[in-house]
Amino acid sequence: MKIDRVLTGKYPIYFFDLIQICGYNFFNPRIMNIDRDEFESYMERILEQIDLLHKKADRLIPDLAGKNTKLFDNQDLCQLLNVNKRTLQRYRSKGALKYLRIGGKTFYTTDQVNDFIRQGDF
Repeated sequence: MKIDRVLTGKYPIYFFDLIQICGYNFFNPRIMNIDRDEFESYMERILEQIDLLHKKADRLIPDLAGKNTKLFDNQDLCQLLNVNKRTLQRYRSKGALKYLRIGGKTFYTTDQVNDFIRQGDF
């Protein structure tokens, strides 16, 4: 079957429709075969979107763009400061500990951690 696709120039594209049955979400897979030109065009559009996301991320976090800055996640910082995750949340809520949210995760730059330690709020 793989040989047939190469010879005919058809590539399978998998789509997933989200359907709900009795309040539960399920993915319903569909397969559509497209030719090589359509496939390459599709992949170019995906790569353009990825480049656009990178540019947006660089604008949102200008101090990290082009720098070799280390990012700590919650687990790293908990181990470094010898505190638990709830304590980090309290520091963030008070405004004592600055942080970044990237993709739903919380990160801390080296500068933010150093500033927090210098303030001595823990």
